[in-house]
Amino acid sequence: MAKGWRYFLLGLVTSATATVAQAQLAPNMSYDGRPTLARLSYTPVGAPEACQGRDSPAGPGWGHDYPISVQGLLTAVNALTSTKIVTDSNMVLAITDSTILKYPMVMLTEPGCWNPTDEEAKLMREYLTKGGFLIADDFTFFDCTPEHCELAIQRFEEWMKRVLPDGRIVVIDSGDAVFDGFFKVDPGSIRGFASHNAQIVGIYEENNPKKRLMVVGNYWNALGHKWRYSGDDLGSGIEAGGSAYQLGLNYFVYGFSH
Repeated sequence: MAKGWRYFLLGLVTSATATVAQAQLAPNMSYDGRPTLARLSYTPVGAPEACQGRDSPAGPGWGHDYPISVQGLLTAVNALTSTKIVTDSNMVLAITDSTILKYPMVMLTEPGCWNPTDEEAKLMREYLTKGGFLIADDFTFFDCTPEHCELAIQRFEEWMKRVLPDGRIVVIDSGDAVFDGFFKVDPGSIRGFASHNAQIVGIYEENNPKKRLMVVGNYWNALGHKWRYSGDDLGSGIEAGGSAYQLGLNYFVYGFSH
């Protein structure tokens, strides 16, 4: 399995750019019940500057690495599991969109840029308590200097209190099901930025680790950036992207099975 996974990733590296180029500006697909990962859109705060910067056609903050990050993960899901999905999905939902309840799993990119309104906090709380699974990713503000990553984490922890006032953000134990749903992943081995290892945190239902994980956050890391890997750093990219894809598949399996 390890060797087959390695060959798959090499194939993904060489084909990702062409696939994404054809689908970059595609509109949302109509809901058809098939599993997918929906990206959340929001109005970003003004600072730091990276919250307003654009590195994709989608827009600032929430749109970083759109659409190739989600497409890269869905390509891996399609190739390595029995779940057959549309790999060039560009599903983007406003947090206030009532159809969000149709999607069991959503991704919030650059959460340090999202200062939720009262309405957004209320609706996200409803989504999570009704069974939704939130992946908070890319705590970097582009460059992930220590100051930027620490600010992104601080904001996320402060602002999530408005979403789940009683929720406690904790480091997820290495024995949690989210690290063993498809691949066996050692969270301590995941490389991050700014000389840090990634730290995987979460919020459990009723703050009970034996219950459902509602929120997962990738501190000092940007899995989505590694999911978009398309050959610009061949040596380190395969290694870093490999563990990111493995963890992403585990998130996908967890989100649709819990």
